[in-house]
Amino acid sequence: MHEALHLIRALRAVDEAGGRAAIATVVAVDGSAYRREGATMLIHPDGRQVCTISGGCLEPEVAEIGIGVLQSGRAVLRRFDLDEDAVWGLGLGCGGSVEVFIEAYAPSPAFRSWCQAVERKRPAALLSVVRVLPPDAAARAATAAREPARPGATPDGPDLAAPMPGARMFVDGISEAVGSLGSASLDRRFVAEARSALDAVEARSTLHRVDLPSGARAEIFVDVTHPPPRLLVFGAGHDAIPVVAQARGLGFDVTVVDARPAFVTEDRFPGAELVRSHPEQFADRVEVPARAYVIVMNHHLERDVQSFAFALEREAAYLGLLGPRSRFETIRDRLAERGIDLDAKQLERVHTPIGVDIGADTPEEIAVSVMAELIAVRGGYRAGFLRDREGPVHLARADA
Repeated sequence: MHEALHLIRALRAVDEAGGRAAIATVVAVDGSAYRREGATMLIHPDGRQVCTISGGCLEPEVAEIGIGVLQSGRAVLRRFDLDEDAVWGLGLGCGGSVEVFIEAYAPSPAFRSWCQAVERKRPAALLSVVRVLPPDAAARAATAAREPARPGATPDGPDLAAPMPGARMFVDGISEAVGSLGSASLDRRFVAEARSALDAVEARSTLHRVDLPSGARAEIFVDVTHPPPRLLVFGAGHDAIPVVAQARGLGFDVTVVDARPAFVTEDRFPGAELVRSHPEQFADRVEVPARAYVIVMNHHLERDVQSFAFALEREAAYLGLLGPRSRFETIRDRLAERGIDLDAKQLERVHTPIGVDIGADTPEEIAVSVMAELIAVRGGYRAGFLRDREGPVHLARADA
């Protein structure tokens, strides 16, 4: 969502200036690629770009295509093979391919609803028809991919007019869907698909290839956006400063909790929410949202025990404790004395010692180690050397 907010601010500037722009979105990735589905870039008529869809190798050609889209008014779905000298004569070497949907920016009601949801930090999905293949082309595509036969996506009925590329719908979990994909049957199906994705712990944007009863095929991109992850840091010591700074740079919303007024200051933690509170006041002053990440680093045993016990009772996705395992065992013993015994489910959320094993020593290095672990946990990955992975690195998830 951090990058989506940047894109929306750029689009607002386009609207205010009465200008035009194209939007390029990665909708499918096969194999290895620098960015994943959902990466988006804005293209101005003069070729200037906001945000990125690759490591810099695709942007020039995609920008040229975007300029052409603005001139013609016709959206384009383009596939790029990243292991060929096909993109501006560059040997990209990523070993995969990406499909990029490039369209003229049109502030439809569905798109505006998505922008509002992102700005309000609400879970949201933007669904877009990126291509419709007629029956003959759909059959050839299925044969080339050796796909199994799939049932029609919708029953026979009066609403089976083929959807049009560019049709769009906004879905969240609290209001009625806005817009349409072109038929009531498709809308019903994909409202359910989108809400299922929004309920998942991780945001996954996915291209769906849907066989229609007519024999045609619609390709519908479901772009899922979750609010920025919330990180709560209990303890405002010197070593918390680089942790909070890096977390903010990575798109986390950060709350720092400490009772010491001289430590919990805007100068030390710019951009973070600051809560001055003793542990006895946590219940009234500190909110731990579901799926939040918590780091306890007070450097004070009793405050660590109280902070840890408070966070343990909430639904945080990650509970990290700074220090060696022996410190955690001491805290666990203290909790047991208070009648709090950690069960297996709670222990799954506990990470101690926190961080990835990179030999970190300084506060800044430790912050890198800790944030690397949070990124891995958030995406469902096991941190490690990429050279030890087999296959595409983005698919090397903990559950794969």
